[in-house]
Amino acid sequence: MKVFFLCIASLSVLLCGCFVSYDYAGTQASQSWAQWKNKEIKFRIAKKSSQKQTEEKISYFLKCIKKFAPYMLDEFRSIDKSMNWKPGTAAKLCVMGVDYTKTPPPHECTSWIIMPELTSANQLILHKNRDSSSRYLTAERVSVPGRYSWIGNCNFGNFGTTSGINERAVVVAMNSGPRSIGESPLGMGTTIIARILLEHSSTATEAVDHLKKIVEAKAYCHGKSGSIWFIADRDQAFLVENDNICFKAVEVKSGLAVRANAWHLPETIVYSKNNPSQIVGNSRREYAVRNLLVNKILRQKKKITLPDVFQASRIDKFPEDPKCYALCDSATIVGTSFVIDREFPEELSYFASTFGPPRHGFYIPVPLTLKELPLKLRNGSWSNPLFLRKKAKKNPDIKKLEAIETIMLKNHEKAVKEARLLLRSGGLAARAQAAEVLKKCFSENMKIAEKNAALL
Repeated sequence: MKVFFLCIASLSVLLCGCFVSYDYAGTQASQSWAQWKNKEIKFRIAKKSSQKQTEEKISYFLKCIKKFAPYMLDEFRSIDKSMNWKPGTAAKLCVMGVDYTKTPPPHECTSWIIMPELTSANQLILHKNRDSSSRYLTAERVSVPGRYSWIGNCNFGNFGTTSGINERAVVVAMNSGPRSIGESPLGMGTTIIARILLEHSSTATEAVDHLKKIVEAKAYCHGKSGSIWFIADRDQAFLVENDNICFKAVEVKSGLAVRANAWHLPETIVYSKNNPSQIVGNSRREYAVRNLLVNKILRQKKKITLPDVFQASRIDKFPEDPKCYALCDSATIVGTSFVIDREFPEELSYFASTFGPPRHGFYIPVPLTLKELPLKLRNGSWSNPLFLRKKAKKNPDIKKLEAIETIMLKNHEKAVKEARLLLRSGGLAARAQAAEVLKKCFSENMKIAEKNAALL
């Protein structure tokens, strides 16, 4: 009888583990994407794309997933079941995307890395301004059993990430590269790849190595464009330029590195199809970041602060000729800064995001240790008013936005200081106590953001 109960107990543990790894994604999807539950999804179909070609894309994608992240196959089934979708819908969403609009997404993202010696708090800062036609934004914390959990920005209906930081304080962000010779119509999209890198990597070096394996296995898919990856941890930062046939990674050892949508490395630039107009536009956005952060700030104040980064992300006009698409323009949908603490990276690192167009919302600091994000950030209800303000051309006073951000950032910095002292004191309870301090501060900052957002 004793053996019988032991067998039952062992089987229960095994089944429980399988259940958790299978069902967590469905539960999260039903909360975050509730407005799509029980609804038929209209997919984005490429022009002149046949049913056979669509099926080939999905089949190839699933083969890549099976090789690099097989647990996602269970996720897709769980999501379909939870959302009451036809089998295969969640996987198809990752490949096709939703038909939000008939206009293709523009490629005007701008990202940069600022190394610790240039920052006021000796922290590494990685920023991304994302441009897209998508207007459905979410923020998620994803925790896969046996993998590194992560927190970051997502697209509605997809648990891949456009930029994120994992529990080991490894940051991954993808910036669209130029149109390239090495087109990649089949494979895993960059949001899924970014997620895989976060879930499988304890260091930036591991993430770069894993990305290289994915590209070499022809599992990378980004259509007609290449990519520029920004990958960092407490000790190292890398820029990676790649398409389907070339891959080159370089370490950023000091200073500041900024990219718009152009490759700079000699190994990759030969594959670029950028025309003169695109080259000029990309160079202008890169110059605007350097001009503000280096010429106007660093040379005066000697150090760059996070508010300086926020200011750069909101540049919406280029007074000099030629007139080009600015950093924060019509298609810019979110700005996000990742701050890696070098003393206690896993406990004190954080990201600050506008969760919507940067000139229409606040940068809200989010601690890495936060276990669950508010539903309003996960289901798009926070970002929607920002897009409505932008569409109605109701532009908030930037000075007022910055004033509210200053309050929230000072609150966060005060909490970080308190948490740091707890961590330095050591003890088994120090990490939990530090996390609680940061969680309480985040809750207070969200109240400030909510109160003031209503006044915009």
